[in-house]
Amino acid sequence: MKAIRIKIVDHDLNLSRFEIVLLKDIAFHNLDYQLAKSEAVIQLELHQGEPFLLSLPCDEMEYDKFKLRWERFQENEDYYFDLSEWGLIK
Repeated sequence: MKAIRIKIVDHDLNLSRFEIVLLKDIAFHNLDYQLAKSEAVIQLELHQGEPFLLSLPCDEMEYDKFKLRWERFQENEDYYFDLSEWGLIK
């Protein structure tokens, strides 16, 4: 099963945990680069309706590399994708 790993941080409790999300459970995803903020943003929504919005500060070249890795992951070349460096936006 293909899966991604997301890091969820609770600053109030000073606690971090990792959530594993199966690719088949993702109903919608959108990957974008915001030039004004110099950050990549990925929006995921699960079939049960749970949304995730993640961001990663990077330049355009780093974003292009990430985008290629993400495409390879979707095309079955990779079975696991780590998004733990990305910050969860609430």
